[in-house]
Amino acid sequence: MNKEQENNAGQPTKEIRPWRNFIYFMGSALVAFLLAKLIGDPGFTQSQNYVLFLLFFSIGLWITEAIPPFAVGIFIMAYLFFALGNAHINSMPVDTGKYVQTFSSSIIWLLLGGFFLAEAMTKTGIDVYLFKFALRLSGKIPSHILLGIMLMTMTASMILSNTATTAMVIASVMPLIRNLGKNTFSKALLVGVPLAASVGGMGTIIGSPTNAIAVGALENNGDSMNFLRW
Repeated sequence: MNKEQENNAGQPTKEIRPWRNFIYFMGSALVAFLLAKLIGDPGFTQSQNYVLFLLFFSIGLWITEAIPPFAVGIFIMAYLFFALGNAHINSMPVDTGKYVQTFSSSIIWLLLGGFFLAEAMTKTGIDVYLFKFALRLSGKIPSHILLGIMLMTMTASMILSNTATTAMVIASVMPLIRNLGKNTFSKALLVGVPLAASVGGMGTIIGSPTNAIAVGALENNGDSMNFLRW
C-alpha cells in the first residue's frame, strides 16, 4: 500500500510521514511566531505573548495534524505550565501548582470513569445489546419504541456521562434511522435521545460534567455532596 497501511485488526490507517509532520510542526511554529509578533501589542507582558503564540500554534497543529489532535491538548497544558511558571523565561511567573493539582481532583477522575465506562460498553457491544433489549420491550408501535429508547438513555445517563451516553445511543440507532429515511420518527429519535440524556444526567453527580463542576465548587466551600444527597 502506498498511502495506507493495515493495522493489526486489518483496518486501514494513515501512513506516518515523520518528515512531513516535522515540516508542518516547524512551519506552524514559525507562522504562529510571526502572527504573534504582528498582532501582539507592545504593552503585552511575556505571559500574554506566550499565550498568543500558543493560540496560533495550536490552531496550526490542529489544521495540519502534525501531531494527533489529542496530543495538542497535552502539549497546551505542558507549554502553559512551562512558559507561565518558569522564572528563567518569564519575568512575572505565575503559580502553576494549582493547575497541576487539578489532575488529582476526584471530580476529574469521576468524569473520566464515566467516559471510560461508556467507551468500554461500545467496544464490547453492550450498547447494542441494551438497544436491542429496549426494542424488544417496546414492541412495534413507534411511540412505544421512542419511549423505550428514551427511558434506556435516561437511565444510562445516570450511570455514565450524558454526553457519552448520547454519543453511544445515537451510534446504535443510526442504522435504524438510515433504514427509516427522513421521516417524523427519525427526527423524533434524534431529538428524543439527547433530551432524555439531559434529563437523566441531572439525576446523579456523574450524569453531567456540569453537575460535577457544581459539586467541586461546593466542596471548595466546605459543603460535602455525595450521590445520595444529590
